[in-house]
Amino acid sequence: MQEAPRVEVVDWPTLCREGLTNLLAEAGFKIVASTCNPEEATEAARATRPDLAMVKVRMGPDGGFSLASRIIDVSPNTKVILLSHEEHRSDVLNTISCGASAYILESSPFASLRKAMELVLEGEAVMGFNAAAAELRTLASRTDIGANRALPHQREMEVLRQVAQGKSNKEVAIHLGISERTVQAHLAGLFRRWNVNSRTAAVLHAVRVELISIDELP
Repeated sequence: MQEAPRVEVVDWPTLCREGLTNLLAEAGFKIVASTCNPEEATEAARATRPDLAMVKVRMGPDGGFSLASRIIDVSPNTKVILLSHEEHRSDVLNTISCGASAYILESSPFASLRKAMELVLEGEAVMGFNAAAAELRTLASRTDIGANRALPHQREMEVLRQVAQGKSNKEVAIHLGISERTVQAHLAGLFRRWNVNSRTAAVLHAVRVELISIDELP
């Protein structure tokens, strides 16, 4: 029997933290720590080594981005999901810079949050769409589009366009009528060609070099 993913919850106020903790427990996740204190959160991550840490962006004097970095420092295998009550363009790059794997709005349905958690556990990165799209638009306008414009194969682009729509590998496979392993192989080819290491980074690069338009995003 597969062990339940182990989760640390770092959120405030107490009512929100307890509500999220209860929802996660009911969904089959194992809660190993729950706190609103950044110092306690860091020590709890060191002691429990959770698979996931759910961290509020507006947390403590240094904020959730700094806390995410500290959690990853003391527990390198922990993947951090940042929770925000509103989207900010700068948060996208801050999320990537601090090493977190996802940036999710707290207003998202729980089903969306759970899906994001599953994707993160599979090694994917998940960003809130509106903020990500705005930041992608800015980055695309600043980047030399001639840089590393190695053209992908047709099937690789078909896969990447589906990924840009927010689909999981499994959903891409079903949509294109191929196996999930084939989807992973196509993405791996893109990662090698463009020297990136995540689906989000691949989409970002494709937008930068104008292989995918912002208008194609959902």
